[in-house]
Amino acid sequence: MKNSLFGFMIIMFLIHSVSVFSNQKEQTIPIVLSSNNSIYMKNLSGLKYAIQSKTKIYFLSSIDQPEESFHQIKEESPPMVITIGNAATKSARKYLTNIPIVFLMVNHPRTFHLENGMLGGFSADISARDFFLVLKKINPNAKRVYSFYSDKSGEFFAKEGKYFDLLMNINLELKELKTKDSFESELESIKGSTDAFFMVYDSLYDRETFSLLSEFCKKNKIILMTYYPELVSVGATFALAPDYTNMGILAGKYVNKLLLEKSIVDKMSVFAPTNPFLYINYSYAKESGIQLSDEIVNRERRERLVAYGIELFNKKKYNSARSVLTKVLNSDPKNELARKYFDDIIDLQTSNEIKSLLQSAEEYRNKQKYHEAIAIYKKILNLNPNLKDIQTKIDKSVHDKSEFLRKQALSKEKAGNPFEAIKLYKESIQVYPDNNQAKQEYNALVSAESRKIDIYLKQGLNHYNTRKYEDAITTFENVLLVEPGNKVAKEYLYNSILKRDALKRLLECNTVGNQNCSLWKK
Repeated sequence: MKNSLFGFMIIMFLIHSVSVFSNQKEQTIPIVLSSNNSIYMKNLSGLKYAIQSKTKIYFLSSIDQPEESFHQIKEESPPMVITIGNAATKSARKYLTNIPIVFLMVNHPRTFHLENGMLGGFSADISARDFFLVLKKINPNAKRVYSFYSDKSGEFFAKEGKYFDLLMNINLELKELKTKDSFESELESIKGSTDAFFMVYDSLYDRETFSLLSEFCKKNKIILMTYYPELVSVGATFALAPDYTNMGILAGKYVNKLLLEKSIVDKMSVFAPTNPFLYINYSYAKESGIQLSDEIVNRERRERLVAYGIELFNKKKYNSARSVLTKVLNSDPKNELARKYFDDIIDLQTSNEIKSLLQSAEEYRNKQKYHEAIAIYKKILNLNPNLKDIQTKIDKSVHDKSEFLRKQALSKEKAGNPFEAIKLYKESIQVYPDNNQAKQEYNALVSAESRKIDIYLKQGLNHYNTRKYEDAITTFENVLLVEPGNKVAKEYLYNSILKRDALKRLLECNTVGNQNCSLWKK
């Protein structure tokens, strides 16, 4: 009866487990984009590449009644919602109060009240410090920098710069503008006293004000810095921005990890962009009279190549991506982002072959065929040098091979075959020079056998004098195993080989009866 009850409980548990697993497999993650602009689409592309769950895409800009759409999402009870952009995150925060939100490309995440929980993700904010670093690379003497703002967001980014300016020998001056009407006059007020202008995220900047700012900076040889790569091509010196595709890939991996956690909310964090990409308008810089150093030009070109390589990677064009990233790493071996994706490509391209090779290597190692195992492990490392555990396996196999040979040597020694033992000990030490036990046993055996050298020499000479040259050769070789510098053994080994070969030729000629044999020739 107890067994029947226990069996029933097991069956019910398995049914429940399968049901839960099935539900987890079928979970669909909503992804809400603020719009379909190119930046958000790059985020989405990277996200879809990495995420392992089913997804459903919503474009906020195409939704007439956001409240209804978010209500539908809420009814489906997804484990989380992914948002891309400020507008999508703001709406999701408003309508989805009890569902965790993972955001991408959000500016100033604090405005979404992170302290209330249920929110985390990837900020788009590049630190002012990064802008100042590039500014100093372009113009080491740059000191006077201005920034205008009109709203809370702009104030936050502008004032962040005040934490870094003096540390970098820069004087950042901030101006709050109540209306756009004063924008042009405020620009005129800084004419002649400005090295650079820091354009922050702010509603102050629209098509008209940016056009005024761009023209003003160009005429007055002012370096124009912006967060917007799109504006660089229109008329700005440089921009710094996250790698949008990489952000999507990182977000996808982050979501995969969160879904494995028991409590998603407890594990949510906010990540700032690292290694931002540099965008430069060379024509604008030239027209502004700004000289760009080779260092800054090379950096920008490398980063464009990296971005292109990541784009190819995301499109699964691995050979092309590998070629592009190889070019980057040849000129900049320490480029972390290029190295990361290059390594990922190697992993993807070699995983199946490596799996098969690894299986063969393990089989050889289990059969104590260490030479074959080591050869295969080295082949694996040639395919993918980043597999550190393979080098560990090689080291272990080398040690095991040395131990295997040492044990064989010990067995030969105990069986009364000291010279074969010496050969095996030497091979063991050659394979793994740090095998101290093999060294000790080898030295002890050689020491014991060296006391018998005179006996062995006598045996060897006896074989030599009775024309048993093969036996003489073996004996003198054994002596030299114990005492490599023994002159008598060397001399008689040499003579034994000569006489053996001469006798062999004589016997061959006599047997064949060949009158043209070289021995008969005068």
